[in-house]
Amino acid sequence: MSKPILKEKDILNPNEAIELFVLSRRKFYKLLKENRNLGFLAMYGSRKLIIRS
Repeated sequence: MSKPILKEKDILNPNEAIELFVLSRRKFYKLLKENRNLGFLAMYGSRKLIIRS
């Protein structure tokens, strides 16, 4: 089974979002840490998932 293509996934983990959107790792993790009420963030237990819309 091959890995899914990031452009086709609807839900990404933070590392995948950083890779796909070419973001600053430090700034993105700071954003996730400081803001809990982001419209694109879903919590799955303690895991943070990024919802693409």
